[in-house]
Amino acid sequence: MKRGIDLWVRFAQTYYTDRTTKGKGREEIDGNTRSKIKAQLRFKF
Repeated sequence: MKRGIDLWVRFAQTYYTDRTTKGKGREEIDGNTRSKIKAQLRFKF
């Protein structure tokens, strides 16, 4: 078994052409673009 560290990063961006806001309450975003970034760090030993 190989030991080590893995780092995974994912960036996603969604464009909405039919609206200027998205969501409600705390989840509401201004504008027509939504961006997300996710990261995962894995240790193998």
